[in-house]
Amino acid sequence: MALVLRCSPLNRVLVASSLSGPSKNHLMKQTMLHVIYAKYVSDYRIWVSFDDGSDGVVNLSNLLKGPIFEPIQELDQFKVFTVDPELETVVWSNGADLAPEFLKAH
Repeated sequence: MALVLRCSPLNRVLVASSLSGPSKNHLMKQTMLHVIYAKYVSDYRIWVSFDDGSDGVVNLSNLLKGPIFEPIQELDQFKVFTVDPELETVVWSNGADLAPEFLKAH
């Protein structure tokens, strides 16, 4: 039996093919990453704490590309972010957000 994991960048839903019931729920709980706390450090750097116990500074200075990120390329706008309790990641007031997996990779 093949196990296929996919993570959609649009809605961060993890799909585990070929699994169902408790096995699928257990796998999803173990593989989903969430931001539990974040704070502004300096420039385009934020410190992020994840629910897997890891944390660190993420430098986003060269990673904010695309129309949704244009408003937060202004440092005053970038500094104003929150951790959305439903999405469990960093979000800005214009609707921009970054997947926890992306933050952790950078």
